[in-house]
Amino acid sequence: MSKVKFIQSPKNNEFGKWETADGFVCYTNSRTTALRWYRNYLKRKKEALYNE
Repeated sequence: MSKVKFIQSPKNNEFGKWETADGFVCYTNSRTTALRWYRNYLKRKKEALYNE
């Protein structure tokens, strides 16, 4: 996966909002968790496009 650019993220080890330019938003205290959830978001988005 290419490097993900978050347009909004909290300071290190603080709970907060993570947001990407394509509309993904989640609330967590871990970049690793945010990346995992973003990957799942992209999978669901891709599946939705194929099922239309």
